[in-house]
Amino acid sequence: MKKYDFLFIDADETILDFNGAEKVAFDRILEVAGIEATAELLASYTKLNNQFWAEIESGSLSLRAMVEGYRFKNFFEKIELDFDYRIANEIFLAEISKSTLVVDHADEVLEKLAESYKLYCITNGFIRTAVGRMEATGFNKYFEELFISEAIGFQKPNKGFFSYALDKAGVKDKSRVLVIGDSLRGDMKGGIASGLATCWYNPLGEPNDENVPIDYEIRDLREVFDVLDDMENVG
Repeated sequence: MKKYDFLFIDADETILDFNGAEKVAFDRILEVAGIEATAELLASYTKLNNQFWAEIESGSLSLRAMVEGYRFKNFFEKIELDFDYRIANEIFLAEISKSTLVVDHADEVLEKLAESYKLYCITNGFIRTAVGRMEATGFNKYFEELFISEAIGFQKPNKGFFSYALDKAGVKDKSRVLVIGDSLRGDMKGGIASGLATCWYNPLGEPNDENVPIDYEIRDLREVFDVLDDMENVG
C-alpha cells in the first residue's frame, strides 16, 4: 500500500535549472546594456537577488518589488551603470519564461511519478515565468495544478501557501502528502510547519546546519523512487 498519494514538488533547482536559465538571462541583459558579462558581475547580482528573495520569504518585502524589477535598479546603482531597470526586468522575464533548461533526470522522474501519484508543483515566483517554463519544458503535462506564490498571495514557507495548496488539491489526510524540494527554508520548513512529510533534494550535499527535521534526503532525483518504494514496502 502506498504511504503517499500527493507529491508537492518544488520547481526551481528541483526540476527546473533556474540557475542556468538565470545566467542566460543575465548575460542577455548585459549584452543589451553594452557591457561584458563577467563572473564577478554575476556573483554580485546573485548575492543581491538572494537577499531580495530572503526578505520576500520572511515577509519583510513584497513580491511586487521583485515583479517590478527593483533588484535590477539596485544592481545597476551598485555597479554605477546607467541602464533602465525596467528594460532589464522585461528581458529577464522574457528569457526565463522560454527556458528549457532542466535538472538532470527531471523528465524521466516526473513521467514515472505521474503514473502512480498526483503531482502538484509548488513554486515561489511569478505566474508568467512559472507557466512559461512549464509549457516550454513540457512538464505541465505531469502536474494536476501549478501553485505559484504570485497567484496565491503567500510565499513558501508561509503556512498560507501550503494551506491553499492542500485545499485546492483536495487533500483530506495530510499524512498522504510528501513535499519534495531543494530549499530547507522554503520547502522543508514550510512543509514541516504545515504538518507534511518532507524530502530534501540536496545534490551538492549541503550541510543541514539548522538541523531541520526532514524525513528523507536524496542527492539524485531518481532516489525518490527508493524513498517511495520503501514506504510502499512498509505499508
